[in-house]
Amino acid sequence: MKRALIALLACLGLLGLTGCGKSGFVVQKDKGKVIWRKHLIGETLEHELPGADPDTFQETDLLTDSSGSILGKDKDHVYLYYHLIPEADPESFRLLYDNVFCDDDSVYLYSSNENKMKLLKGARPDCFSRFVDHIWSRCGDTFYFYDKVFRPVDPLHFSPQAQFPWARDRYAYYYGHRAVIGADYATFEILEKGNGSFARDKNHYYWKGWLLDEVDYDTFVIEHGGKGFDKDFIYEINERWHGNDREDRYMHVIKTKR
Repeated sequence: MKRALIALLACLGLLGLTGCGKSGFVVQKDKGKVIWRKHLIGETLEHELPGADPDTFQETDLLTDSSGSILGKDKDHVYLYYHLIPEADPESFRLLYDNVFCDDDSVYLYSSNENKMKLLKGARPDCFSRFVDHIWSRCGDTFYFYDKVFRPVDPLHFSPQAQFPWARDRYAYYYGHRAVIGADYATFEILEKGNGSFARDKNHYYWKGWLLDEVDYDTFVIEHGGKGFDKDFIYEINERWHGNDREDRYMHVIKTKR
């Protein structure tokens, strides 16, 4: 606690000490490397940029945060913080719009939540476009929900719905990038209760696009979030994933006898 307080006072200049500088890229030509330096209370973290050439490295103004520039490049590479952006071309790397970047051959999505630059597989800047709500995008008949790739049944009539993240075309409904499997299209409806996560058709209920076949259709009542009940059971529904792979998600239902 005492060390943290001294460091804080030093950063504020109250002790006249120097050791709390600006975070960001640091070119160390004498050591033949470039580092990303991050100042925290009581410590300084440093990460070397893999393969960076200190003689040609430069910061860019394409992407910034409170540290200043967080996107840099040398003659061969592009970096976000200290992470190499694979296969990005430094000569043509540029902002396309909003949080979407590109070079002459590829398109990348910047995720501020994950501090990552994600390659949109198969997307090219000459065909890439976004829907009005800035979530779904497309390149020809290949569609993207954030960086998730999918192909709608009917690309020409794909349309995001008012209840995010539902969408539909003339033949199917979608939750994000996942088509709702087995739904009766003519009677399918998105329900406002449960934060818009629930839907139903004439035969079944659905939660976030997954078939919710555990519930009794005729007596099921949605409460809030992922909760509800029928004549026999109380349900709590949530998302889980396998291990550390948050991309491999599935629906998990806890059923308690009433």
